[in-house]
Amino acid sequence: MNVVARLARRSTPAAARLQGRWTATARFGGVAPWTQQHQSGLVAAKATAAANWSTMRGARSFFSEAPTNFGSPPTSLSVNQAIAISETVLMYMELGLPGDQLDEILKERSSSMVVTRLRKMLSVYIGTQLYVLGPFGFAGDQQSIEHFARLQMQTLQGMDPNCDEIKELQKLSAETWNVLVKRSFGIKDIPELTQDQIRFAATRVSANLQDPTFLKMIEDLYNTEIKTLVAEGKQDLAVDKLQDALVPCYINVLQAMNVDSLPATDEGYVLLQVCMNQNMADPAIAQAIMSGFSAVQARAPVNVQV
Repeated sequence: MNVVARLARRSTPAAARLQGRWTATARFGGVAPWTQQHQSGLVAAKATAAANWSTMRGARSFFSEAPTNFGSPPTSLSVNQAIAISETVLMYMELGLPGDQLDEILKERSSSMVVTRLRKMLSVYIGTQLYVLGPFGFAGDQQSIEHFARLQMQTLQGMDPNCDEIKELQKLSAETWNVLVKRSFGIKDIPELTQDQIRFAATRVSANLQDPTFLKMIEDLYNTEIKTLVAEGKQDLAVDKLQDALVPCYINVLQAMNVDSLPATDEGYVLLQVCMNQNMADPAIAQAIMSGFSAVQARAPVNVQV
């Protein structure tokens, strides 16, 4: 959905305030943040932020300057501010330099591992979000992502989940992920899975990651190859090497799920990652992911996206 259509479907005062800015900046480009509606969402937000933050380490930002904040960290966030942030990040993704970089990731599909391209895609997502958060008073670091998620959760948790504002945030989130995977991987649609299916996947992936035989393999890989890469300052390569070793844990689950829209391939791996990321407000999913993440981290202390 384009910028004009998104504005047309909104009738809140914020839409009118945004109209001039969208018209003036439509040549640039935006990503939707998390939309926690429950207290458990804060735990999920921290888990996601901690896991995804590694994608920014050593990665070149789309912006030549670091994100700038314009004052003290905010103590509250209105729903209109949350919507404005989501729309702005999505705008950058659709029309700006971040979108161009996503297109470059797609061109690497025959020469780069899927985990490398996924890391780069998430780097675009996080870097753009941090850049947009700056003018709202957030600093450009992991803590600002957690802070933003916390404030947004506090704002939304007392609202009717069927209200227009929450529906708008959900639509923006869906549009954002669709832009990310379409431009980075050529994937047209993200499948609509049930909550039970996603919980099943997260639980099975976590169990695979915590399997003693698998963890012994990870420990050996770290001691023989990854530790050397880290010592040589090749952090991105170390992350990709470790992440690539985790892919079979996901492929095994995709085979067990046997869902047509989730093939047991690189594409299915990306889609499963996205589906779980979109549903991190579910405490069962968040706990499963964090358990698997912690087990891998204990054997191979390299930041990865689990």
